[in-house]
Amino acid sequence: MAGLTLAFWRSSDAILLVEAKHTAWLLSLVGVGSAVTGPGIVTLRGGPSIVITAECSGAMSMTLYASLIAPAPGVGWRAKAWGVAEGLAALYLANLARLAATLLAYKAFGEVAVGLAHRVVGGALLLVVAITMWGLWLRDVLPARGPTGGTVSAARQTPFNGRPREPGGGDEG
Repeated sequence: MAGLTLAFWRSSDAILLVEAKHTAWLLSLVGVGSAVTGPGIVTLRGGPSIVITAECSGAMSMTLYASLIAPAPGVGWRAKAWGVAEGLAALYLANLARLAATLLAYKAFGEVAVGLAHRVVGGALLLVVAITMWGLWLRDVLPARGPTGGTVSAARQTPFNGRPREPGGGDEG
C-alpha cells in the first residue's frame, strides 16, 4: 500500500504544488514572506528554498494511519471512512507545520538544522499525530470493556467496592 501511495504522489506534480502553496500560506500567517517557485518548491523571500518530494509529503504517515484503521474488526465502513478523513486532515496539517518549521529552521540555523528539523523532529511529530488520532478514533468507535472483557452496560457497572451494582439500586452504601 505504501508503494502505491508514493507512486501516486510521485506522479502528481499538482499535489506537490498544492502542498507548496499551503506551506507558503502557513508561513504568511506567521509573517514570513515566501513564494512557490515550482511544483513542490517553496522559497523564502531573500532566503533558502526547500523542495517537497513524495518522501516529505506526509504520504507515508497517512498510509500508516489508514492501514491502522482499515482492519478494525466490528467497525462499519462509515466509521472507518470518517476516521480516515479526520486523521488524514490532521496529518496533512501537521505535515504543513513540519515543512514550514523546516524552512524556518533553515533560515535561522543554516543547512545543518534541516535534517534535524525535517527528519527527526518532524518525523516524530507525524508519528505521534498518527498514533494519537488512531487512539482517539479507537476510543470513539470501540465499545467500553468491563473487567471480564464483556461490554459494560449502563445498568450493571462495577462500583469502587468491587461488587456489581444491580439495576434498580440497593448497593448505594
